[in-house]
Amino acid sequence: MNPLIAKALDEYGFIMLNQHQQLPSVCATGETWAGFMEMIERRQVFLTNLVEKKTTLLSPALYAAISKKQQPMVFDSETEPVYTFVAKNQPVSSENIRLCLQKDKKATDKLVKKLEACLCITVLKEGKRLNQNWGTYRWGTSIKWCKDYEAIYGALPDEDFDQMMARLLQQGISPRYCKYFTQLID
Repeated sequence: MNPLIAKALDEYGFIMLNQHQQLPSVCATGETWAGFMEMIERRQVFLTNLVEKKTTLLSPALYAAISKKQQPMVFDSETEPVYTFVAKNQPVSSENIRLCLQKDKKATDKLVKKLEACLCITVLKEGKRLNQNWGTYRWGTSIKWCKDYEAIYGALPDEDFDQMMARLLQQGISPRYCKYFTQLID
């Protein structure tokens, strides 16, 4: 893993993918798309769209701290079939979700983002490489991500969520950004 990314994940518990004025980002480290995808496929990070609905990489410690306190997701009639399909076919592309569930692209993207934002699904693999700097994702459940992580590294870190949030504030992260994490457990 890029040492700058490792440092940000250690200090803050998360890093944004794209350039951000106030938060650490993968792009600012000079990391490549291939390196970004390697971190995901090695389960070194948990991908979500949590902060400002933008791609956010969580450290395993922050993911574990949030998931310990998070209430289970209550699926509605739209999200349940998508989650079930992902769980049965992981890793699966958004395109396959759309085609098999017979939804339009906009509806599929909206439902995938909703499940991603509540940490129910995450990226497990790269889909199609579109160019040197971008590609598509293949989705899986957070349960699968955890099993993969534990098979590679052992048990998830046992961090206290409240202590992690206090550390973020001490590191200079605005309460405005901390609320993206606390909203998942309220």
